[in-house]
Amino acid sequence: MTVKEHYDNHLASFYEWMTGDFETKQKEQQDFFERAESNRCKQIAIDLGSGHGLSIYALARLGFK
Repeated sequence: MTVKEHYDNHLASFYEWMTGDFETKQKEQQDFFERAESNRCKQIAIDLGSGHGLSIYALARLGFK
């Protein structure tokens, strides 16, 4: 089983149950980082223990690597 298959078959529904709709929650995270002016120094972000990845997707969309 690939990582994607494992996520699609097992983890996705669990994370959605925990947090709600991924796209909606990711957008909330992105809005938070924008309000916090986290994008002033767009360079590299490290998300340790990223779980469902809401923060890292938001930071990537703001230009972080």
